[in-house]
Amino acid sequence: LCGSPMLVYGGLTLTRPEIVAIIVAAQPAMTALALWAARGQRPARFTLFSIAVAFLGVVTVVTGWRLHFLADSREALGGLLVILGACAWVYYTLQLDTFPRWSALRLSTLLTLPGTVGLVVVLLAALLTGFSPTPDAAAWQQALPALAYLSLVSVFVAMLMWTRAVRDIGSLNGMLMLNLIPVTTYA
Repeated sequence: LCGSPMLVYGGLTLTRPEIVAIIVAAQPAMTALALWAARGQRPARFTLFSIAVAFLGVVTVVTGWRLHFLADSREALGGLLVILGACAWVYYTLQLDTFPRWSALRLSTLLTLPGTVGLVVVLLAALLTGFSPTPDAAAWQQALPALAYLSLVSVFVAMLMWTRAVRDIGSLNGMLMLNLIPVTTYA
């Protein structure tokens, strides 16, 4: 829970939001392949065909089949960071069913705490090295409503709902819901 947001948001600073949304939307296919690799749950042939089409779609949208995209090291690095962040989220999601007796609240809390510690360590390192400047009081005041929303709704409530949903419908079906990310991003 530290790696995924750090990598995705880090990638977002280097590439366009629509690219990030398309890459993240490939997570259901990544999940199906991870289930096959980790648990031997081989997807049906049609699913494998659909995964291949989905990855071709991602490559088409992200690169437009123009090689200059790969030459832009900043954008290529951003895409790579997002892919790694998406892989981290797939891994996290697949781990949710390894604690079948824990409630969604307990599991979300116990998994969010180490992620929070990791994010604080990274933030402190960025502040101390000057990589990230310290905002002034006015910037904090202006950002406070957005930070409150991100903390309470986007993280706390969303993590509870995500954990419960994955428990109820499974990791692959939960990941399929992420296909709505490009729709909401473009909207």
